[in-house]
Amino acid sequence: MVTARFGVSATRSEVLARHRDVLKTALGASAGALLAHYTPPADGDSSDLIAAMSGPTTHYRRMEQAVSSEQLAPAVDAHLRLSAGIVAGQLRNATGFAVLSEVAGLAAWLAADRGDNAAARRRYGEAVQHAGRAHHPLLAAYMTASLGHFAVEIGDPRQGAILLDRAEAQLDQSAPSTARAWLASLRAVAHGALGDKPAAFAALRAAEEATSRQRGEPVWPWVFTFDRAKAIRYRAGALARLGDLRGATTAYVAIANMPTAPKPRALLQLGRVGRPTGAGLRRHR
Repeated sequence: MVTARFGVSATRSEVLARHRDVLKTALGASAGALLAHYTPPADGDSSDLIAAMSGPTTHYRRMEQAVSSEQLAPAVDAHLRLSAGIVAGQLRNATGFAVLSEVAGLAAWLAADRGDNAAARRRYGEAVQHAGRAHHPLLAAYMTASLGHFAVEIGDPRQGAILLDRAEAQLDQSAPSTARAWLASLRAVAHGALGDKPAAFAALRAAEEATSRQRGEPVWPWVFTFDRAKAIRYRAGALARLGDLRGATTAYVAIANMPTAPKPRALLQLGRVGRPTGAGLRRHR
């Protein structure tokens, strides 16, 4: 078959190849990261479908920095239902479950941000289960740690610490510094909630060291670099949990003038004036 477009004749395979290139460029980093971590399916149409599923999730994760959870959640929930149906019917493989885990994790975060703890717990559980079927250690650690921090945030720091220990055990020697910095920060908040000052400060030191070692772009499932500003925000939350209000205030002041997206900045201000638990910092994006 030959297709004529703008006076140029092309075979069907050439048209499909161009379509795939445009699609992967348009859909952003998540699709490329996924395809780099897994062997792409032999069927080109399946590769396109994976890119089409994962791309919107990356955009939703970026959009979440500026859009309220109430506005964004319906779109993400709809995308989760669509993705679940596609994976069940056409993509029951490691890559399909990885894509599905990421969508479920985002839906969980948005539910938690809205205060719907039952829905958040259910979605986080799904995200962890899908990550296990994806056979991706970083993804499994990411989702397990997200569930653990959620447990800390809703008042069960002991269970949260258990899950965070499990997430750390899932990391191997090749884990990027972003993963270690983020996880150490979550552990600091958990230890702070448990009143374990030595463990909290040890975790904060580990987070600071890992943050300083980061190089290059974040590795999926991380979308954003875990920078110094994020590390300090978690430090503020951990110190507030320990009752160290002077230390927490110093941390808040240190990041007051750092560039921050609208939603994280608003949550940070809430934490400073009356929510010392580090609310809104459940998950690094």
